[in-house]
Amino acid sequence: WQNAILVAEHLRVGAVLAVRGKGAVNKKQVVDGLEKVMGDGETRSRAADLKKTIFSSGFPASSSTSIDAFIDLFQT
Repeated sequence: WQNAILVAEHLRVGAVLAVRGKGAVNKKQVVDGLEKVMGDGETRSRAADLKKTIFSSGFPASSSTSIDAFIDLFQT
């Protein structure tokens, strides 16, 4: 849940699909969320900028390396 909040509210490159503790999301919520994110040019631009920042040295060798790069983004 915290990851969803980080992506949607702090990084502003996603959308929260459900309220915590309210059960699983359904297909319509997923489709609506994808349309909301993909249809918003500003969100797509922020996501592209974030991708360039995180993967500026190429694709990480492992998921651990990827997480380290993600953490470093917030510590700088």
